Formats: sequence, C-alpha cells, structure tokens
Amino acid sequence: MLKAFFRLPVATQGHAHTTAGDRFFDVRWGLSAALDKQIDKSHYKIGDSDTVNRKAELMEHVIVSYKVGASNVVRAGFIEKITKEAMEFLACHHGTRFKTVREELAYNQAMCALVERVFDSLRLFSFQFNRSLAWPDLHVTCTKPAFVTEVLRYNKLREPIESHNYFRARLSTRYVSLSIRGQKDTIEFFLVPVDKVIGLSRTEVAYQPSACLRAHLTGDLVTWELDGEDLTEARLEVLCMDLFADLVRRSRDVLAGDEARRS
Repeated sequence: MLKAFFRLPVATQGHAHTTAGDRFFDVRWGLSAALDKQIDKSHYKIGDSDTVNRKAELMEHVIVSYKVGASNVVRAGFIEKITKEAMEFLACHHGTRFKTVREELAYNQAMCALVERVFDSLRLFSFQFNRSLAWPDLHVTCTKPAFVTEVLRYNKLREPIESHNYFRARLSTRYVSLSIRGQKDTIEFFLVPVDKVIGLSRTEVAYQPSACLRAHLTGDLVTWELDGEDLTEARLEVLCMDLFADLVRRSRDVLAGDEARRS
C-alpha cells in the first residue's frame, strides 16, 4: 500500500519533496525517467487536467455566470456572508463552539478539493485510455463528484432516522466500478462489481477499501496521510495511477472469466 503527503489549502509542495518522491516513483513503477519533467510525462500530469475533457464544464460555468450576471466579487462576498451566518446558526443549534463548526468546514472544504483533484486525474487517464482502445469492452465512464445523502434507517412511519452524507465520484467499466467516497476527514476508494454499485455504502461495507486517505487539522491547515505517512505530490500521482490500473486489471479479469465460462 502506498504512503503519501498532500496539504490543503496551500500551494503545491512538490519541490520540497522531489528527490524522495522520484525515488519512490522509480521503485514503484521501475521507470527512472518517468518523473523527469523534461521528459515525456504527459500521460500522468495532474496539472494538465484543463484540457478537452474539461472544456464543456468551463463553457457551462461561463454561460451560467453570464446568465446570473453577478460579478465574482459580489458573489464571493455573498457566499462568505451566508456561510458565516450558517456556521453561527449551526453552532447555536447544536450547542457547540463556533470553533468546532469552523473545523468541520475546514475538513469539508479540504476533503472536497482532494476528491475533485483525484477525480480530475483519473478522468484524464480515462480520456486518454479510451481514446487508445479500438473496442469498448474496457472503456471507462466517469461520474463527477457530488454530495449524496444515504438513508440507513427509517422509523415506522418511513421517516429517516439515520443517514450519512458523502461526497462521491465514480469511474466504471462494464464490469467493475471504482467508488471514491469522501466524508469529513476521510476519503476511501472501493472497487466493487458494477451491478452492485446501486447499493452504495451498504455494498462497500462488504469490501476492503483499496486505499484510504485521512486528514489532520493543525491550526488552519489540513494535511493528508495515507497509511500513516504524509502525502507528496508524487505519491498522490502514483496513488491515482495505481487506482486506475487496478480498475482496468480487475475489469480485465472479470471479462476473461466471463469469456472462459462461455467457451
């Protein structure tokens, strides 16, 4: 299992850890030149995600912003004000300190940002992978991150009495689905049969996560760890590569098994 380091919300920390990250990458993948940014690394660059597969989202954002008509400054001030009011209300409503609510917000923002970062990398891989295949058997489809509320228990009147709110994204082939599930200070990755995806966390509980990222808050800074070790840019990238490779391998194994049973 990989061990890694990543900080949110701060600028990229990769320069301080390049040497260690390069060594790790070389051992894991056996390609000593793969992290050399002067050489071809185009297939794995997270920073290149603003490409063709994101143009539709950018266009949609521009169109919506134009229709709304509010300036970015006005909108940012509005969101900041209403968020602060909501935090104060929640602190009062739940009988907690305002600091506790701020910590929850910090975790939530960091979790969402990292889920989106991982998803953008995996989606870029899928775009390039699908373009290279002549047959659709292993093509990968992507479901963008979104908050999903799952009701676990109801009372006699069928009213929800226990529920969980997850920030979810998914990549799927015809056979296997990679589920990315974030909640507060934890992000988990599950590989499950595609026909069981509808069960969400009820299904995932039967499987060991392929990887799990955990966050820690120090002051106003949220840091992430994998297997108790800090996450670097290079190791985050390798994690994404491993997750995508596992999705393809598992799908390939299921496809081979199906063909063997039919023959």
